[in-house]
Amino acid sequence: MRPGTCCRTDSLWYIPSVTRGRVFLASRVSAIALVAGGCVRCTAPEPASKAVVVHDDKDADPKTPDYGNSLIAVARDIEKLKHRFPQLADFSINEHYRDQKMSISYGYKTHRSQRAGGWAAIVPNPDEDGVWFYIDFHEPNSTAQIHTQPVVPPLFFWDKKVMFLILEGKRTKELAGVLREILLRHGVTTEPRN
Repeated sequence: MRPGTCCRTDSLWYIPSVTRGRVFLASRVSAIALVAGGCVRCTAPEPASKAVVVHDDKDADPKTPDYGNSLIAVARDIEKLKHRFPQLADFSINEHYRDQKMSISYGYKTHRSQRAGGWAAIVPNPDEDGVWFYIDFHEPNSTAQIHTQPVVPPLFFWDKKVMFLILEGKRTKELAGVLREILLRHGVTTEPRN
């Protein structure tokens, strides 16, 4: 197994024939592989969007998702955006990824909300040059307030629902689309798996 360096993130990747049934993404790419704690290797200028399961190891179980490592991989890709997005200056996997809650929560230059209602009233709101976002994998039947209040486009990761909320300051470089693409690149889908 020979590791290489990812063209987007300078992290390790492994050639597809030795990934042992991990999830692959395909959309005009040469080899995009999710590896435990790893990142992607691709030739496409835009992120991939269609998930394909590769069965190259009879002992691997492609129907068993690795929620923790997948969310860590998302956090790693977010961390690598610091040089392009000043509002991510303080982002750190160790500080903002929560294994027990399967979540990533981050705020930069935020203040207490002045809004009267809705989910944005109960979370930190960004200053003009700040950002706040929240990503989690949760059970589809969760009744937690953060999972029942917002009206957001549905996202899924295997048998979990994905919550992705973001508030951006008026003077920041737009980050929401980039974060969404990272989620899609790491196996999050817009339709539930059957």
